[in-house]
Amino acid sequence: SYKNSERTDYADINGINGSETLIKELTTGSGFTPIGFGLKTDNIYFSGIFDGEDGEEHSIKNLYINNKTETASVGFFGKIKNATIKNLKLYGDIQTTTNANMGTISGRTYGNVLIDNIENHVKVTGFSNSGSNGGILGSTNTTDENDAYITLRNSKNYGEISYGNQSAGLIGWVESYVTIENCHNFGKITLSNGLRTGGLIGANSDLFNFDVIINNSSNNGTIYSANLANSLNQFSGGLIGLVNSHNNMIIINSYNTGEVTGYRAGGIIGYDMTNTDKYVYVYNSANIGNIQGSGYTGGIIGHSKYGFLTFKNVYNVGSLQGTNKYEIVYINSNTGTATIDSVYYPNESSATNLSNIQGTVYSKDNMKLQSFVDKLNEYVKKHTNETLLNKEYKLSTWKLGDNYPILDIK
Repeated sequence: SYKNSERTDYADINGINGSETLIKELTTGSGFTPIGFGLKTDNIYFSGIFDGEDGEEHSIKNLYINNKTETASVGFFGKIKNATIKNLKLYGDIQTTTNANMGTISGRTYGNVLIDNIENHVKVTGFSNSGSNGGILGSTNTTDENDAYITLRNSKNYGEISYGNQSAGLIGWVESYVTIENCHNFGKITLSNGLRTGGLIGANSDLFNFDVIINNSSNNGTIYSANLANSLNQFSGGLIGLVNSHNNMIIINSYNTGEVTGYRAGGIIGYDMTNTDKYVYVYNSANIGNIQGSGYTGGIIGHSKYGFLTFKNVYNVGSLQGTNKYEIVYINSNTGTATIDSVYYPNESSATNLSNIQGTVYSKDNMKLQSFVDKLNEYVKKHTNETLLNKEYKLSTWKLGDNYPILDIK
């Protein structure tokens, strides 16, 4: 046992010297105790570098955790702080019967953390409508707006994520600076009674002022939250469920192909609350998945409260289902200054309402042609690099996918 080097009663899993105790614990008991395991308030962390050295032979297989501890941090690592975790594949099943934060790599992060080249196949099952769950991280946390920077890059989630208050393919809850680069979700995300769900991020906090950046990334899994007709706080997005009020959100070179269902449902973002000096930037991105909202449905954003938005070289082609349907976004108030440039949607759009901002209409047949790919790439050629929040980003080029253009990214 890594917790007690003197313990020998677990014996050998291969069947030597009475391994029944070990096999039973790995399949029916509490299972693996996370490294750095503790409650939310405990000062117990993993800090340092964990390098799986890439390759199937270094995978972690049959990871089994059945958490029964309230407010626990659950994953291969419970809590990590100022750490680097890289080059690792994981397979297995983690679950909880209590209010806990769960992520296959870590339930909670603090400080400066780098997660690089992770491939997750672990199924994550939360508890009812409590806690934050993600295929990679449950939540990123901070005690001060300048003390936590999380970078998640070159990673994929294939594991199914279910239950929780906010859940997503990568990170359930964001409360720090976060940069996501070259990451993709393929797992199904299901909430039966939760509030915020997204392909990459469930929701971000409004406690501090920090920026969230998503670059060269995609969601390809189904996003489903039960039809909560009276839940005004239920948000589902192809990439992000909820963008809160005190944060800049940059989405660039990214797209959604998964079907999205919720109360406020959007192809990229479910609900946007940014205001005053904070903005949502969606650049060189697209939604291809079908969207169904029982309250508001938007091709790019289901509902924006104030309209502090900038869309450039963006298109939606997903069908829209629900009562209030908008080709791009419904803006509740014109307090903000929404800006668009080269935004497209089909004239066969099932929208029943016009968005507060208008784009260019194309037929779906024409959006399947190489000429539409060329149109998108014309913008990229003219604007090879975009500067947002004092940082320069290179725009990715488009190519023809199975039906519609997709970004030529890893």
